[in-house]
Amino acid sequence: MTATVNADLFRIVAGFVSTEETRYYLKGVFIHAHPVAGVYMVATDGHRLMIAHDETGTTTLDGVIVALDKATLAATKCAARGENHPRSLEIHGHGEVRVLAGDPDERRPVAIQHRAIVDGTFPDYRRVIPTPADAGAPWFNPAYLQDFAKAAQEIGKLRGQKDAAFRVTGASDMPALVQFLNASHIFGVLMPIRGPQDVTLPSWLDAQPEQALMAAE
Repeated sequence: MTATVNADLFRIVAGFVSTEETRYYLKGVFIHAHPVAGVYMVATDGHRLMIAHDETGTTTLDGVIVALDKATLAATKCAARGENHPRSLEIHGHGEVRVLAGDPDERRPVAIQHRAIVDGTFPDYRRVIPTPADAGAPWFNPAYLQDFAKAAQEIGKLRGQKDAAFRVTGASDMPALVQFLNASHIFGVLMPIRGPQDVTLPSWLDAQPEQALMAAE
């Protein structure tokens, strides 16, 4: 039983795995079959979530959590000159993962990792996926926004876009939807932090000169 996925997409999604030892089942990318074609790849640390649809991916595994070490993860990115095709990951049910490079008909392993499968149950991530909201006032951790900004840049590069962009839409204290420009095959979810929910401009914006003087005193 095996699964084969796009290595670039896996690497982007893997940037959102957990680093907490106690939540070992979140330390890898969850891969499972799409009901129509391809596979889903999902990662979350409980604060942010990334999910991608690899329409060319295949799997005969009944859901698997894959955690790559730094060296193997680095090998997912094309490094050799003359590589004209994205690399892929070949995941075997016994725990071995191979990073494959070369033409689709002549793939060769450039990195191999043993015991890459995490023995655990991935949570039902669909419970936190929001529906797009028209407006809202959520507050976000800036470090998590930077993570999505980095992902947006890499997604843009893969698609040959000079400009990379993403948007965050949410309402009050609900999870927010993160979408990337011209990339409908991948999206994120960002959990807000607690903060005031009023959406108002500061009182000093339209203050008259005498009001500003009184405020200064």
